[in-house]
Amino acid sequence: MGGGDWNIMASADGYDSANRDCFVRQLYENPRVVLVLAKIQSGARDQEPAGLLEKANDFFYLKKYAEAAAAYQEYLQRNPDDVMVRLSVGDCYRENGDLQKAIEAFGQVVEMTSKDPLSKAITAKGLTGLGECHFKKGDLEKAELNFRLSLEMFPENEVVAYNLGEVCFSLRKVDEAIRSYKTATQLSPYWSDPFYKLGYAYLYVSNYEKAKEALKKFLILEPGGSRGIKAKKTLEEIEKIKK
Repeated sequence: MGGGDWNIMASADGYDSANRDCFVRQLYENPRVVLVLAKIQSGARDQEPAGLLEKANDFFYLKKYAEAAAAYQEYLQRNPDDVMVRLSVGDCYRENGDLQKAIEAFGQVVEMTSKDPLSKAITAKGLTGLGECHFKKGDLEKAELNFRLSLEMFPENEVVAYNLGEVCFSLRKVDEAIRSYKTATQLSPYWSDPFYKLGYAYLYVSNYEKAKEALKKFLILEPGGSRGIKAKKTLEEIEKIKK
């Protein structure tokens, strides 16, 4: 997305639509935009639950995660089967640093959806949330397990593949990290992060040609900044080693 003002809208059959105005910046991290859709009730529309979701979405966008979680939880008291809102509750707790509550929320999503073959994508999101929480807690083994299970459910997620690579590299499972980083580059060939980490993973196992290839691709995508400077110096060092 180009920099500037954007209106982000989400809609689906059977749900009230939701939208938000936001400003996209190119050189900085942008705040996450969460839009949760309220089901249209049979007969007359119940506007109050939709209003709760709108309020919760606003709180989340403003990074008021405790307030957002409270509003989402109030909505769930009336709509306990809404797993997408439970995912948002887990996001709130994770971002607010309450990892145990986040794990409970994501675990509920997995439990509620894992037996339904049509809900694999949602189950994968719950497993991803669990992996992220365990990674933040420093439990790398559980993080690895949940990221792997998530990819089995939904293998097209480049972020999960990248995160699995990060966990595997931290565990010094470098060959597995390389496979995961490569998967991320294949799923998202214009994302620079996986190429950067792939280059240094190859360097770790002294595969200099592959390291050069990955770092050169990284520099095409991200030629400037501190990482670009480091990658260029690394390429110079590789050439010295080869001589």
